Amino acid sequence: MTYLRSLVMAFSLYSRIPMPHIKWDAESKKRLFCFFPAVGAAIAVLLLIWTRVSEAAGFPLIMESAIYVAIPYLVSGGIHFDGFLDVTDAIASCSTREKRLAIMKDPHTGAFAVSGGIVWFLVFYGCSAAILQEAVPGACFIFIISRGLSGLLVMNMKSARPDGMLSGTTDKTERQKVSAVLAGWVVLAIFLMMCVGGAKMILPGLAGIIWTFLFVRMAQDRFGGITGDLAGYFLTWCELIMTVAFAAVSAL
Repeated sequence: MTYLRSLVMAFSLYSRIPMPHIKWDAESKKRLFCFFPAVGAAIAVLLLIWTRVSEAAGFPLIMESAIYVAIPYLVSGGIHFDGFLDVTDAIASCSTREKRLAIMKDPHTGAFAVSGGIVWFLVFYGCSAAILQEAVPGACFIFIISRGLSGLLVMNMKSARPDGMLSGTTDKTERQKVSAVLAGWVVLAIFLMMCVGGAKMILPGLAGIIWTFLFVRMAQDRFGGITGDLAGYFLTWCELIMTVAFAAVSAL
């Protein structure tokens, strides 16, 4: 029952998929991130259904690609993209660490966030269209990998704000167990992506892992650790980087 509660809590917090109302308890909250990649799995299933429906109905590529891009955003409710926008503004400020953290808490949206978001969607749409045109399977696993890697960062990085949201979801006694589960999600998703797309599909997975190491250094240097916004920033960039890599590999 504890694991079921953790699953419901993960979907309630990180998706817009309707879930039953349950009482949140500390024991279930410790294992919440074990099921964070399951939200990515739900996105993957919806993407697979959409691509099959659009192909069967003969929808034009521009329409198929637009809905393909919208599905992950609609399922997550934009919670991760909000972090991407906040951190984009903070980094562009070229301010001190304390000022960057303050900018991320500011509810106002700056010009850098808006322009960065537009560029992100343009690149994501273009690469998604290229993947769909080549009809190379396996891109949907990207959304599982990104959440697995994001969860690993949350479990193992120092919190930039000791009183922040993530400080209560990273119990030290459970980190190793949760990290092992998240690593299993990542390895399984990369393996399945290779099974359906060929051995070369390990490259998008490696691109996501390389980005993980680069992000760790950036977050520690500029923010002193990780926050919920930074986790969303990482995940959003991770999905774009892997999608670009997937599109490039698909063209080979």
